[in-house]
Amino acid sequence: MTMKHEPKHDRFLDRFWRVFLPGPEWLNTPDIYLYSNYRSSSFALFCWIYGLLIRKLTVPGYLVGAVAIGVTGYSLLIPETLVRYLALALIATFIIDFTVGWIFRPRLIITRQTPERVRAGSELDATYQIENRRHYPAWDIIMDPFRMKKGLIWLEHAGSAALTGEGRQHITGRLQAERRGKYTFYSPIAESAFPLGFFKWSSRARHESSNLLVYPNFAPLNSLSLPEGKKYQREGSSRVSKVGESMDFFGCRDFRTGDDPRHIHWPSSARLGELIIREYQEEYLSRVALIVDTYVPNLKSFRVGLTPKDYNEELEAALSLTAALVDFLTRDEYVVDIFAAGGEVFHFQAGRSLACLESILDILACIEPNHGMTVDALITPVLSEIQSIGNCLVILPCWDNARHKFIMTLRECGIAVKLIIIDEGEKWRRSKETVPVPADALVLNAADILAGKVRNM
Repeated sequence: MTMKHEPKHDRFLDRFWRVFLPGPEWLNTPDIYLYSNYRSSSFALFCWIYGLLIRKLTVPGYLVGAVAIGVTGYSLLIPETLVRYLALALIATFIIDFTVGWIFRPRLIITRQTPERVRAGSELDATYQIENRRHYPAWDIIMDPFRMKKGLIWLEHAGSAALTGEGRQHITGRLQAERRGKYTFYSPIAESAFPLGFFKWSSRARHESSNLLVYPNFAPLNSLSLPEGKKYQREGSSRVSKVGESMDFFGCRDFRTGDDPRHIHWPSSARLGELIIREYQEEYLSRVALIVDTYVPNLKSFRVGLTPKDYNEELEAALSLTAALVDFLTRDEYVVDIFAAGGEVFHFQAGRSLACLESILDILACIEPNHGMTVDALITPVLSEIQSIGNCLVILPCWDNARHKFIMTLRECGIAVKLIIIDEGEKWRRSKETVPVPADALVLNAADILAGKVRNM
């Protein structure tokens, strides 16, 4: 059997298109283009031209260059005019700036360190170690000068006025994580506009991109009343967690035939003159189901707003509240079964030596708005599991007939439900097609949750 080798030029073309079509990584290419299956070569070419221009020319370079082109054109049309001296001066300035900048262009070894995860709304440091590979200095260095993805903003860029020949420096920049999500930093770029600030010369550390997880901002809860259901479970504890399980000491009694001799309490046996054995009872397990509705309907209009379309205040409030509930319950030794509907049904557990809070926050950071599967799709795959738990907390970003049917189905199956609705305003309250909100529902304001004002439930 002979193996067919792919021609080298085909492999080169494949690598070229994989790099070319997504556009420059330092350019904020629109998400609708990156997340779709279609890639336009014309749009990619435009992105590359624009990306290279902003990487090679400064704003003063654009302005002075435009003036130089205009003055040079005018002097060519009218050679006798004195404007030709201005054209020569501008051209000479560009040549000097280009030549000196090329000689002192930075050639650096760059290492960047950022935290793996931060809380939404917090600030973080980006620390760089830069090492000059040349024998002469590098001047006016600024690190990662381009904009980050929406949700991350630069408060202060890291920079250095001068880096000596073959020298090394540690410099720090400051960022703010405004929104929850998973962010990918482009490969670190050091840029210098020395000497006159018309041209930019850069040094890039390829294949050094990194990720940052921004988890929901939440305020720890002080108290929580759980639904009156089956909170303690004996069966299935070995399936949930092995670490920390034990038999609780119940008391002492007389020895019976068949008892384990290892449980004999010798001090009591010596004192009474007969065998006394320690008695144990099986430890019970506390489990709570937590159902989070991540469904966000698609906009059915061409309305343009300033808020990014993938940001939904009610969903962010629901995820923030989920993080607060998981934090409170895991601190109280509960096992929390979290269910969420996305492209598929997600089920993960926390507490009792299972996934720690940090892992759950990582998952919540990556949850995207669900535009396809509604919360009632959870009924079939997870109903038996929730029935075995017996009680659940349900967080809904709004209230409508479909969600009413979902809650009624849970209660008809004997599941104790604590219903939490994120209030999105008066729209769903005024709707004549929506059934009334249950009297026992807890209605919370999204702005209050995101501001950390909800501390007792």
